[in-house]
Amino acid sequence: MPGIDSAAAAQLQTSVSAVTQAAATGKPANAIAALDALEAQLRQGTASGAINADRSARIQASIDLVRGDLTAALPTPSPSPTVQAPGKQGNNDKGDKKGKGD
Repeated sequence: MPGIDSAAAAQLQTSVSAVTQAAATGKPANAIAALDALEAQLRQGTASGAINADRSARIQASIDLVRGDLTAALPTPSPSPTVQAPGKQGNNDKGDKKGKGD
């Protein structure tokens, strides 16, 4: 591949497969973790010169698109219910009035 050496290309392809497999099995969080690893490999390959800047930018653009899709597929966390402490049903002033005027 132009702009990328064969070892870096093979390493990235393995990581792309991990992202694809995790996404295909309905595990977007796992796919995002694999995408993070892919992105780290891209940065390392770019820094070492194994991937040229133009090729790196195109790969990063693809990573960004996939990340957006995977993030959208994450389950929406449901709000946790508010739990009121037992015995605290509100302010009730009808309680014991000892000590007042005794």
